[in-house]
Amino acid sequence: HLRWYSMSQINTDKIASNYGSTTALTIADDGGVTASGSVTAGGTVTATSYIGSGANLTGIPTGKVLQVLQYTNATQITFPQNTSITTEIVSGAITPSLTSSKILIMWFLPLALSGGNFPAVHTSLKRGSTQIHLQQYGGYINNNTLDRRWTDTNVLLDSPSSASAVTYYVYGGNGTGSSFSGTYNGRANTNGNKATLTLIEIGA
Repeated sequence: HLRWYSMSQINTDKIASNYGSTTALTIADDGGVTASGSVTAGGTVTATSYIGSGANLTGIPTGKVLQVLQYTNATQITFPQNTSITTEIVSGAITPSLTSSKILIMWFLPLALSGGNFPAVHTSLKRGSTQIHLQQYGGYINNNTLDRRWTDTNVLLDSPSSASAVTYYVYGGNGTGSSFSGTYNGRANTNGNKATLTLIEIGA
């Protein structure tokens, strides 16, 4: 497969090791190169992209933003007549490049409530099925019948220790500052507003 065209060019599709018959490098028609073993470069390697999890990469500068993903939900939600924080408001997934990466999570929730005995709204952030943040008594003032509306804003830095896909869920539910009685009307994403979840991978 070896052809000589000039003193400055060698044309071949395979390069084998002196220590065996194994092909060390395979060169495709489009110029792509596949190595059967490790590749060590003494200089700079420039690439526009790479394939794989990147879990074993080293020498990557820390504190850099590696990727940003944003998810939204504009569907209006009414929480059920209980105090369980089980109604999903917005969710999103991210696949970290490195197990050492941290995920900066920002979520913005347009919430509203009315009715019930000393009403409030509770929200929860989960990584998969694990709760990593709980926000209680949002919108709580006293036992009046005002229709309250506000935006719940939160920021959290998480360390998932994973290079596999991680899904974050934001849940909401009714709450009370006293006994649970009456008809509660806790809601999310009202008046055309949308919940937003932003996931930012930070190289640790």
